[in-house]
Amino acid sequence: MILAWLGFHRFLLRLSNHPRWACCKGPRRQALLFWLLFLSLPCRVLPSTFKVGVMGPWTCDSIYARAYPDAAAKLAVARINKDPTLNQGYWFDYVLLNEDCKSSQAMVSFVNSERYASGFVGPVNPATCEAAGLLGRAWNKPVFSWSCLTDDAEVERFGTFSRPLPQASAVLYTVLKYFRWAHVAVISSGQDLWVEVGQGLAESLRNFGLPVTVVTTMEDEPNGARDALRRVQRAYDVRVIVMCMHSALLGGEEQRLLLEKAEDLRMTDGTYVFIPYDALTYSMPYQKESYPVLDDSLKLRMAYDAVLTITIDSPEQSFRQTFREAQEKREIPGHLDADKAHPLFGTIFNSIYFLAKAVENTRKSGKWVMGSTIAEHAKDFELEGFSQPVSADEYGDAVLPYIILDTNGKGNRLWPTYSVNVGARTLRYVGHTIHWPHSSSPDTDSICWFDSVTICSGGVNAGFILLIFLLAICLMVGGAALAFHLRRQFQHAQLMKGPDKIVLTMDDLTFIHTQNSKKKMDDSRKSMSDMKSLKSVAANAENSNMAVVEGEDKPKFTSQVPLLLLLFNSQGVIAAVQVSPVWQKRPF
Repeated sequence: MILAWLGFHRFLLRLSNHPRWACCKGPRRQALLFWLLFLSLPCRVLPSTFKVGVMGPWTCDSIYARAYPDAAAKLAVARINKDPTLNQGYWFDYVLLNEDCKSSQAMVSFVNSERYASGFVGPVNPATCEAAGLLGRAWNKPVFSWSCLTDDAEVERFGTFSRPLPQASAVLYTVLKYFRWAHVAVISSGQDLWVEVGQGLAESLRNFGLPVTVVTTMEDEPNGARDALRRVQRAYDVRVIVMCMHSALLGGEEQRLLLEKAEDLRMTDGTYVFIPYDALTYSMPYQKESYPVLDDSLKLRMAYDAVLTITIDSPEQSFRQTFREAQEKREIPGHLDADKAHPLFGTIFNSIYFLAKAVENTRKSGKWVMGSTIAEHAKDFELEGFSQPVSADEYGDAVLPYIILDTNGKGNRLWPTYSVNVGARTLRYVGHTIHWPHSSSPDTDSICWFDSVTICSGGVNAGFILLIFLLAICLMVGGAALAFHLRRQFQHAQLMKGPDKIVLTMDDLTFIHTQNSKKKMDDSRKSMSDMKSLKSVAANAENSNMAVVEGEDKPKFTSQVPLLLLLFNSQGVIAAVQVSPVWQKRPF
């Protein structure tokens, strides 16, 4: 390069006609022709480099480390740089960025990663998503994360954020809506990563309007699984238990313990359905794929009959088949064990490709390639992912095929039952019926839980509530009438019996017949005698149990008879009679 510059400098001096260079005028014509030909040759300008930072817990999580993130990123950028539809503007490179498994340290790791990458795939911990979105907007660098459960409003607020996969809670909501399972419980393992996943999932499902009644953590102790499941049993009408932890089929020890304990507690008899959350973020292999862990544990195999696996579908061939083909082409190192490879490998590959497509769309639009414009142009494209097609619709939502897998209760394989259309929120039967334990599936909830314009009254319709209200009113009125009737009966019994009774019946009185003189008294004396007798009875009524009357043997019920004895009849009529002396049979 230096020699070329010196030659070009001499050429300019010769063209200046300075006397110092007069001796060199001879070869001036030949030099001029040489430089004209040199300058006319097409020159290839090297493109700028776009470096993708792949962030995840690659060093602290042994199961995620088996996703081979270095090999996945290397394969993705190698294919991108060979793709004529993607390599016109930028040369892509990658760098692995380790994310700490503790939430607080994971946030620090992302803050320190600004100078290492032009854009980011990750983070994996949902606790750092909000900070990553805000920092991405401050740095104006794109952040493409498949694990963040932030809603669409937050995504728009960040400005440089995008999802290379459909929101996991939206996929789960589609399945729950189809089967009408509204009441959900979330159980997380004790790691910070999964605790944050469980909290984020519960909040996201509540934003959809579902009653997430239990959010608990399975502690790392002998009774941790039992205690977590007991909390679910005490909750009201739980249908679905979402397990936020590594899948037991891929080496997750916590999920294996949880399912085996659920089998001991008879929770896998069809009362509940268990859904592994982590399978929503990758493609669980099922074509010609067997899982020896189901053969090794009879209890786990029986418990897994109550598990439904919702995962990304690979219609043509499974993840492991695609992995082995890439090894045969020497795109993936041959020493990596395909049988132990974690399917998150494909998710990392697809996310890098998704970001590269958005970068190329931005370049073609003529705008500056930066975080906000890349996120704006992450839409309206299709690409061939690792083992399935990937696309983005006109709104920027990632579109991938999903499938529901189930066991047959006997073997060690997974079978496809329903395909999931996340955009339309529908399911389609694909050939295998779900095998429910003991042919018993969980009960369903009211459809109002899945209606965004209806306020759900706890799963009970309004007619039933009105019926219950009327029944309660009837019971109250009937109870009041019964109480009033019993009170009247009790008061009447008090009047008829006991030492304080007031009402006297004919059985309480004894009539004494005396032979009174029949001599006539004059009217004045008789009136005087009657008045005295009346006064005597009135004076002694409160202090004596004897009623004394004077008169003839046969009482005469006339209007002229003075009131000497008060008697009640059934109609409550008071009669006044003058009869012979009366004695009470027994004391009150």
